[in-house]
Amino acid sequence: GGHRLYGPGHVARLAFLRHAREMGFPLGAVRALLDLSEHPGRDCGGAHALAAARLAEVEARLVRLTALRDELRRM
Repeated sequence: GGHRLYGPGHVARLAFLRHAREMGFPLGAVRALLDLSEHPGRDCGGAHALAAARLAEVEARLVRLTALRDELRRM
């Protein structure tokens, strides 16, 4: 009937995917984060680098949006 049943592991994975995409991570980064989550013994440096890069993008966007807001207020 077009319905699928997912186990708890699948539901957790889908929730992780949704959350990562909502945070703006590109698919390649999501794939890398999933790989790291499936191998918890690996070095987390890669995950840290991905998060730091995304944070830098968000902060840069905040600067641009703040400037835009200030300009609009002056108008």
